[in-house]
Amino acid sequence: CTALACAVPASRAAGGELARDSIPQKWIEPLLPEDLPELTYPAYFNDFDKAKAQSFSGRYKQSLHTLARLKDVKPEQAAAVALVKGKSLWVLGRFDEALKTLSEPAVADKPEIQVRRAEILADAGREAEAIELLRKHLEANPSSLSGHYVLGAVSEKVGDLDAARKAFAWFVEEPQQFLERWK
Repeated sequence: CTALACAVPASRAAGGELARDSIPQKWIEPLLPEDLPELTYPAYFNDFDKAKAQSFSGRYKQSLHTLARLKDVKPEQAAAVALVKGKSLWVLGRFDEALKTLSEPAVADKPEIQVRRAEILADAGREAEAIELLRKHLEANPSSLSGHYVLGAVSEKVGDLDAARKAFAWFVEEPQQFLERWK
């Protein structure tokens, strides 16, 4: 009787995995939003504000669904939309889609987009491309806080400690005017 009591929960767990991994559920699962409590939004939030909040709170699939509802994105908002979409795709492991989103000509030259693309490249195992992109980014934007930090982190990841030390040393060398650099 004790063995039977232990076998029932185990079979239910195996059955749950079987159901989740079977057709058509395995096709539907990636499209379903995360099973998390609903967020409440201020009345003035538009779909983009909701998508940002969803992505920030770990609701990446839901964020992508919300972003899909956006129509006629203004050019000045394109980079912000691409960052949210790129992050959501990246965290879901959809590296190629994230890189494609952040490589669109309308946003690819934005400094924050370049750094995010480099982070995704490094996470996808393409560290050499990430380092090259960050070096080009820092040539054009020598005061980029995130550029120096990510270059140091990626250099450290590949074992190039001299390059990592140089990138991180930028934060402590004179003059330390971070408020000026941050602008």
